[in-house]
Amino acid sequence: MRCNYGSLGWGFHFLFNNNIHHGGHCSKGTTYIIRNLDMDARIAHAEQLEVDYYTHPQDLSNIDPIHRLLFPASQPHRWGAVQVMMKVYGYRKIRRRTLETFEVVPLPSKTLEYVTKGLWFDIDPIVKEELKALNIDPMGAIHGAGHMLKACIPMLILCDPNDVNCEHSSEEQVRIRPWRITLYDTKRGGIGVCYAAFHMCTAVVELAMQILDECGCENGCPSCLHDFSCSEYNDRISKQGAKIIFKSLHKGLLLYSVEKENE
Repeated sequence: MRCNYGSLGWGFHFLFNNNIHHGGHCSKGTTYIIRNLDMDARIAHAEQLEVDYYTHPQDLSNIDPIHRLLFPASQPHRWGAVQVMMKVYGYRKIRRRTLETFEVVPLPSKTLEYVTKGLWFDIDPIVKEELKALNIDPMGAIHGAGHMLKACIPMLILCDPNDVNCEHSSEEQVRIRPWRITLYDTKRGGIGVCYAAFHMCTAVVELAMQILDECGCENGCPSCLHDFSCSEYNDRISKQGAKIIFKSLHKGLLLYSVEKENE
């Protein structure tokens, strides 16, 4: 079967956001194997075949703010244009019943990119030193905090959970990442989700803090930090570190609110 990416339903439409790869995919309950893939023509050749597994891409992503559009002075968050660059270098075969990864298949890597709108939080460098003093991985703290914000935004803003994403830290990353949390609209050009979140950042951060405080787990679980769509399978996350980051962000947001009221 020869088809455009979008014609097989959500499973293939999701690949529009650069997660397309060879392997097994499921669309409307029917499984397909991708036999040939033309990224330039946006054509996938698929064969319907019953298999007991699905695949998930392995990728390295760089999410870089490229133009600030809203950046109030003395406030820790920004909104503007964000460039998303993704390199898919392989995929995992995962058993449906057990969720066991039984094979990792390498692929020739190709970098794909698009521009959208995003929201990012600049974190005080003092917080980084505090995390290191407590022997907490700073990137794990940022990863966990990103997961939490991503989960909270659809609770406060009318959108689909797949309309927003965050950076996912990888053990294999080689680029030194900036000291910030970045979220972005997953659709090219942006659809207004991060713009809405920008104007209610305090509520989003407070909800994230509440969920973490009320969850009884120690290191993160599906009820708080774990993200079912995390490209790094929820590796390298820190619940304690995320709490420390949110405490700092919340303090900065409250100080800005007081300053604004006194103007």
